[in-house]
Amino acid sequence: MAIKKTLLASVVALAMLAYAYPALAATLSISSGSTNVTAGDIVTVRVSVNAGGTAINTAEGTLQFPTDVLQALSLDKSSSIFSIWVEDPSFSNQSGQVSFSGGLPNPGYSGTNGTVLTVSFRAKTTGVATLSLANAVVRANDGLGTNVLQSTGTLQLKVISAPAATPAPTQTTPPPAKTPPAQSAPVVVTPPETTPAATPVAATPKPVLNLVPAHMYIGDQLSVSGHAPQQDAQVYLYIAKDGGDPSVLKTTPDTSGAFSFSGPVLEKGTYEVWAEGVSQEGVLSDPTDTVRIIVGDEPHITIGGISVSTTSLLLLLLAFLALACAVALVGWYKVYQYRHTSEALKMQKNVHRAFVVFKDGIEKHIEALDDATTKRELSSAETKLKTDLRTNLSDLEKFIQDELG
Repeated sequence: MAIKKTLLASVVALAMLAYAYPALAATLSISSGSTNVTAGDIVTVRVSVNAGGTAINTAEGTLQFPTDVLQALSLDKSSSIFSIWVEDPSFSNQSGQVSFSGGLPNPGYSGTNGTVLTVSFRAKTTGVATLSLANAVVRANDGLGTNVLQSTGTLQLKVISAPAATPAPTQTTPPPAKTPPAQSAPVVVTPPETTPAATPVAATPKPVLNLVPAHMYIGDQLSVSGHAPQQDAQVYLYIAKDGGDPSVLKTTPDTSGAFSFSGPVLEKGTYEVWAEGVSQEGVLSDPTDTVRIIVGDEPHITIGGISVSTTSLLLLLLAFLALACAVALVGWYKVYQYRHTSEALKMQKNVHRAFVVFKDGIEKHIEALDDATTKRELSSAETKLKTDLRTNLSDLEKFIQDELG
């Protein structure tokens, strides 16, 4: 009897354990729309989870990739089943790793093909790239965080070279038939010329970046333009902050080869910018020279405890100077007109002459800013200064004309 009770207790305990700890059933997979990729192309890789009939609420791991064949460009979690991220997914092209750790609230996820995240890679060179998952965990939504991961998949991408351009076959005209001589001498036929070998695909010339400023201020938006060979189908712009992994922008040049990028709003730090072109045949160019941009605070001066940028201060002083000159000139003219009516016309001409001198001085400052745009892109503060100077000068001229007639 005691033995039966012991056996019954053991069965009940095992049943409770089976209920409390779900069986290992979940899997993590790696997939792509195509496993054959041409060098220079962009390929999107998807990490997905199959809950295996068990409700799950977290998944984490490291996607490993070979850095000699693939270069990670960007991550996308917009279509992920997970809405909670302890840290945003990140990648490193030095170590060849993409790290992720996502979760979602009750009731969790129990489907069979849920997207965890997608990663965009650029195929750098020919070869076979094997992607795998390490340190992976999938936890059940059981209040205990039970790891229910059963297995992880791998993915092999074969990167092939762009096909070489095949020349049109050379058509050989056979020699005309010859009438054999009376002695029936053997007829000699000249063999056709050999078709020339295929010409190898020429290297893609690298694009050229124009007007990239060396210094910018916090809050300025990066804008980069350039020119690429017309054979370029696309241009990739790389932006790396403080030596980190670069973000990538992509554009297509117009028919003249010109292209432009509107980049991010910049934060304080040091940025490195470079570009690469990809021809219509998928041949990648060499990268352009790297341009370094230092982003810092706009110079400020403290006046009475209030911090004012030097650009704003200059604008304020110029506006005050213009107003003071206008008031002084008009006041001087009014007094003189009152006392010396006979010479009012002469005074009016002198006032206009003084204004022309003042106007020429302001326009020289505006021209200096215009000249600067041929060497670099103006900051937002400098652009505002130029616009305000023109507006204030126009308003001042109209004010004097109205007062003096």
